[in-house]
Amino acid sequence: MVKISACVIVKNEERNLPRWFKCMQQIADEIIVIDTGSVDNTKNIAICAGAQVYDFKWQDDFAVAKNYAIDKASGEWILFLDADEYFSQETGKYVRKNIIAIDPAIKIFMCRLTNINEQGKPTGTSYMVRGLRNKPGLRYKGPIHEQLFYYNKAITNIAVMSDVEIYHTGYNLQIVEKKLRRNLRIIRNDIQKNGNNKRYYASLADCYYGLGEYEKAILFARKFIESGLTALGGELQVYYTLAAAMQLSGKSYAEINTALVQYGMQLSNGHIKKISILDKKKIFISACVIVKNEEKNINQYLKYIHSVADEIILVDTGSQDNTCNIAQKAGAKIYKFKWCDDFAAAKNYALDKAHGKWIIFLDADEYFPDEAGMQLISYIKKYDSDNTVDALVCKLINIDADKDNKFINSFYQLRTFRNSSCLRYTGRIHECLYRNDKKQMGMIVLPDDIHILHTGYSSSIMKKKALRNLSLIQKEIEKNGERPEYYSYLADCYYSFRDFSKTAYYSKKFIDSGLTMIGAGTSIYTRLIDALSLSGHKDDEILEAIDLAITKFPSSAEFLFMKSSLLLRQHHYIEAEKYLKKTFTVWHTGEKTITMSSMPALTNAIYGTAGILAQLKGDTASAIRFFEKSLQQEPCNEKFFVQLYNLLKYRPIHLIIKIFNSIYRNNEKYISWLVTMLQKHDKGPLLLHYSPKIKDEELQLWTEKNYSALNAILAKKLDKIYKSLIIEVLANKQNNTYKQVAILLPAAYKKVFTLTKEKLGLE
Repeated sequence: MVKISACVIVKNEERNLPRWFKCMQQIADEIIVIDTGSVDNTKNIAICAGAQVYDFKWQDDFAVAKNYAIDKASGEWILFLDADEYFSQETGKYVRKNIIAIDPAIKIFMCRLTNINEQGKPTGTSYMVRGLRNKPGLRYKGPIHEQLFYYNKAITNIAVMSDVEIYHTGYNLQIVEKKLRRNLRIIRNDIQKNGNNKRYYASLADCYYGLGEYEKAILFARKFIESGLTALGGELQVYYTLAAAMQLSGKSYAEINTALVQYGMQLSNGHIKKISILDKKKIFISACVIVKNEEKNINQYLKYIHSVADEIILVDTGSQDNTCNIAQKAGAKIYKFKWCDDFAAAKNYALDKAHGKWIIFLDADEYFPDEAGMQLISYIKKYDSDNTVDALVCKLINIDADKDNKFINSFYQLRTFRNSSCLRYTGRIHECLYRNDKKQMGMIVLPDDIHILHTGYSSSIMKKKALRNLSLIQKEIEKNGERPEYYSYLADCYYSFRDFSKTAYYSKKFIDSGLTMIGAGTSIYTRLIDALSLSGHKDDEILEAIDLAITKFPSSAEFLFMKSSLLLRQHHYIEAEKYLKKTFTVWHTGEKTITMSSMPALTNAIYGTAGILAQLKGDTASAIRFFEKSLQQEPCNEKFFVQLYNLLKYRPIHLIIKIFNSIYRNNEKYISWLVTMLQKHDKGPLLLHYSPKIKDEELQLWTEKNYSALNAILAKKLDKIYKSLIIEVLANKQNNTYKQVAILLPAAYKKVFTLTKEKLGLE
């Protein structure tokens, strides 16, 4: 049965704690109470209720206190309700059942939270995160209104317990002002210490609204909305705060509604709702997409683009699956286009159908993650009045959907631009946008947190796309001759076919032509270096290509690392370390380069190489640290696992477990792989720790140092082996093996063997 821990942070909660315990004792298997300085009867109540009580010096940081509680919990799941919160009697009984049913990939869950006033009446409802898996790396951040992050990354996959309700009594009029002033103080202190944080804007809006400072509430509500961030479970709350503050500051209904419409919301019968496409009289953003048999991808595309675009233009080039039906039901406008082996022609047809002031042109296998899409809208609005800006460039990240969305590489793409007759596409494949009035295009590069995810180069479909692209390029060559701009595309195609000689040939031709690929300039050099390596060229040739790339892109950490790796392979350890240090310097402190990057995919190799070099120098501590970091990036890398294990195997087991836990993070898939490795390298306590289900009596006895019992078991096994050997030899009358067998047998068995042989008359 799943073990559940209930945790709570308290200070002077003697009034609320008995009710909290009454609720939690019916659900949780253990209760953790973190006391931050109570001077009333809170701690005695907790101790009498059987809780584990820990003292914690308050640091004006709820996240730190909650993470301390998590470190004390041993349950598989943790419930984290405040002392003034409790599950309703009717729905609390569903909590355990719902937890058991949660998908293993989901790490946190929300419940419906209803605020209750002094009269016991509900005053508002939202959904709040109140449960989490007890996993390494899953921790709170933020001094107040703390949120959960997984290894510092936002969590978007959340279970919702719609049938479970929590009552919250903590914001009655008697204590609300005190809490708001406390929260305001904590936020101000943290901003003074760590700088501005956009996530505080919603909290500041709430604080100033509750304290009657409505103009400040309006200011910070607007700032939060324009940041593109959302509050999990209470996405509309900041809009209600904005509307109420505007009303109380004397703004008219029309002024309030105008402000909401600016953010895609509207007032309707006292409620705030998102404006649907049908509600909008003026289309601001059109999303365009070209498709053919994209039913596998179109749902994901529509899911993310709906929150960004006012209209969706879908141009179908001959789908025979359910693509168009799915898109039509989602409200997209469907247009048919006869395919003519020309992506630019199809895209320009889509532009002719779009009515928005701005265009977002993604492929069906591309999408903006939630926060990135909302931030993009803010930037479009920011530059809408600046006529010198034609287009917005952002990072595109290729991920492999066949390998758990593993990072492949990233580069920069122009996907957002004004809907102008001057802006059109050219090129049958790898089409690009240009100004047909011959003026220079004004472009802005957006911050990297506004990025597109692209699954179209997953391993299962790479070759199919390359065949299509090669056919189109060859038609262009037949028509126009072999132009330099085709060389990079030919190199990419032949790389997909693993024809590395032709890849290297066309990569060199493109480099020699002097042309560059905007937003992906390093890619052709990477192709050349990979092709030379994979086709067995000499190190001198490969090193020459790397040096050429470093000269062209001195701030590219990838090429510096490639040189370090090659030098290490040649046993030039001092030079290898020199270039590895340059790699780290450029990687962590170098200027941002608007080009292709494979750095996240190389991170494990970089740290692993650092570990090897540290080990060669005899710096074991650094080697362990680097191998640990490498495996945190790619936990199932056997080469670096073996390196790390060999450095750790004679160290205390608790230290080894601590390091392995930081790498494998209680992930079932990773732990299974770890057990496989330990079965190869360590059939001892470590294996038993990570795989207690292994039924190996001898291993268990060895681990427990019960040598007498182990000796008895082994003696029985040897007795069986010796007897089986004697019977087999005598039964088969293998007289040529009698002497060899006799030599192997202990004295007692040899005597039995000899007597039996004589009785049977065997020589």
